[in-house]
Amino acid sequence: MPETQEFDSRRRVYGFQMRGPVSLTGRLIFGVVILALGLLWTLDNLGVMDSAPIIRWWPSLLLLAGLARLTGIGARQQMVSGTVLSLAGLLLLGDALHVLHVRVWALWPLAMIVIGAGLVVRSMRPSVRPQSSADPQAELHLFTMMGGIVQKNISQAFRGGDVSAVMGGVQIDLRNAVPAGPEVPLDVFAWWGGIDLTIPPDWRVVTEVTPIMGGYDDRTKPLMGEARTRLIIRGLVLMGGIEIKN
Repeated sequence: MPETQEFDSRRRVYGFQMRGPVSLTGRLIFGVVILALGLLWTLDNLGVMDSAPIIRWWPSLLLLAGLARLTGIGARQQMVSGTVLSLAGLLLLGDALHVLHVRVWALWPLAMIVIGAGLVVRSMRPSVRPQSSADPQAELHLFTMMGGIVQKNISQAFRGGDVSAVMGGVQIDLRNAVPAGPEVPLDVFAWWGGIDLTIPPDWRVVTEVTPIMGGYDDRTKPLMGEARTRLIIRGLVLMGGIEIKN
């Protein structure tokens, strides 16, 4: 027992506590990169070492992060963001090592190919259940480009769906919707556009969204009791924004 108390005290002093397996999140990757660059540049300024040959390998971190997301090893498997990170890391690393004989930024349309492929794959996913003609709002399948959609959903068996906004906006009010089950999946995509969701106060939001030069804002209030429904939001935000409130 004394050893346990000493360990707990030491843990509180240093403020470090392991809470299970470490997940390869964007915050972890960014923190490691900042820490490593700061350490290398400090040693370089002090004349301890020449950090230039090491710093040029930094794109390998992007490549490793992308491969982790593609394979699901150490991170949540996300094919679109994993492919984008892997390609970016591979191209930047090839440019830094002078392996590529073309300008890296000339290959930026590859990102459009990856994003387009991701949209095609997600749109070809079959629905969990066939949509009933008696309840046309049971599933959302909304797409807008250079326009806007405002919808109030009153389905009594809401099953989720997909929402895409390209240079436009979508506003969805789900406060009067009744879920068909304990979990409601919603696939989102925003490219130079925005998606606003208003949900009931007893729904809990589970976020699996990858923002790239975009934003995701969860403004829902903390639940006082047990959640009636879990709204699982998956997708990609590219130079756009998603806001959720209740």
